[in-house]
Amino acid sequence: MTAELPPHQRAVLDAVLDDLPDRQVVSQVSLGRVKGELKKRLMPYASGLGEGQEVHVDRMSLPAALVCPASNERDPFEWSAQNAARSVGLPALASLVRGGDRDPLEAVERSMAEAIDEARSVGEWLGGLDGVGHAAVVAAAVTWCARALVAVPWSSFPSLRFGIDAVWHRPLGSGSLVVMRGRPDATVLIRRHPVTEQVLVVLGAFDEAIGRLDALTVACKLGRTPLRVVFVQASSGQVDRLDVDVDLLDAAIDDAERAVAALVPAAQGQPAEEIPSGRCWSCDRRDRCVTGTAWMAAQPRRVAGVPVA
Repeated sequence: MTAELPPHQRAVLDAVLDDLPDRQVVSQVSLGRVKGELKKRLMPYASGLGEGQEVHVDRMSLPAALVCPASNERDPFEWSAQNAARSVGLPALASLVRGGDRDPLEAVERSMAEAIDEARSVGEWLGGLDGVGHAAVVAAAVTWCARALVAVPWSSFPSLRFGIDAVWHRPLGSGSLVVMRGRPDATVLIRRHPVTEQVLVVLGAFDEAIGRLDALTVACKLGRTPLRVVFVQASSGQVDRLDVDVDLLDAAIDDAERAVAALVPAAQGQPAEEIPSGRCWSCDRRDRCVTGTAWMAAQPRRVAGVPVA
């Protein structure tokens, strides 16, 4: 019974279901206008892209592009135990919630075996690990999965869809070289005859730009706007929500345009703009960024965050 939920799960349940609008806030007419506006705003940037120069706007590239476009120029992606935890842990979580497995360890081991059998990107990497590497992935994925399992009252939602795969939307048509990728971890389906409404759940720290991206991508791809995006940080219990309306989708279009404008030069082989900020201290490319290095050198020396002479 929901009355017996622990406080942290009750907070999630309230964030998902409380004060939901009785009907769609974003009408189909408004959504059509949003899709048209997105296409119109991105078309000029895409016209300069050539074959093989795809630009992806996703939860990794969007925040970086909005702060410092050059920070997207990372070293080639490599799998690790930490960044594989979600890819392995989410299918395991789905199996546990649906009753296919009862133990997180068994669910994670099954998820890893299936990924290897299907030869997905993470599966190819998993298949080449030694015993120590395998154990590290298991430990990270079990921790991620177990936290997510207890953070959300999954059984309180009659209908769920887990986001094992990203939601892809090509805003300029089937051959679009600009690709938007949303990735909510789960979707709560709320059946209201004759339609089904959606609340997106993201298992991670609150990021308004990511919430807008997920809402816009899902709305454009599926043709119906989610009512809300709920963020649940399983490690801390922090819960935040974004109610989706036309203004939020318009802000997401602004984000997408800024991100694509910043990412296109790099896709064309040109240097991306370097914009120094506090993120320089933890940037992967700080050692080869002249602008960032100069900015950091000019900052006052700090001890425990306090400037010192």
